[in-house]
Amino acid sequence: MRVLVVDDEPLARARLMRMLGSVPDVEVVGEASNGTEALVRVVDCAPELVLLDIEMPGIDGLAFAEARKDATPAVVFTTAHAQFAADAFDLDAVDYLIKPVRQERLDRALQRVRTRLGAPAGPGRGPDGEAHRLVVHGATSARFADARRVTVFRAEEKYTRFELDGEEHLLRESLDALERRLAPL
Repeated sequence: MRVLVVDDEPLARARLMRMLGSVPDVEVVGEASNGTEALVRVVDCAPELVLLDIEMPGIDGLAFAEARKDATPAVVFTTAHAQFAADAFDLDAVDYLIKPVRQERLDRALQRVRTRLGAPAGPGRGPDGEAHRLVVHGATSARFADARRVTVFRAEEKYTRFELDGEEHLLRESLDALERRLAPL
């Protein structure tokens, strides 16, 4: 698996690359110190996975993921900030690792990426059914919901509003992108 490591902290990048070095099927193909640099490197290196920090100068990790959400590569966030997890999963992140990243959590995230990459139905359609997963935001928390239980989807500019269990929710994904992701359902 080809991996690009993106973090504005050189020590954090070095640590992740050292950890990845112990995984036999992983090749670190590049590194970047911010989202702007990562947008260039992702084209140059053609990684299958980007390990991505969130808070960086210029284009942050969430903006990078938003810009690339309808394209490859897969994204696993590596950050010290737990409060951005729901936004990250709205952008179809494969996993969300809190720093300092432990080797066993990195290994689990890499396995999730392998599963997603090996899925014959296309990106985001792993055998665990994650393609139909939606993030439902509450006042103080977020939970996952099965898109097959949604009664109505409506386009609202670049977002999608949907009804689930009699409540209305907003998804940070266009109706077109959502339709492509859910097409096999």
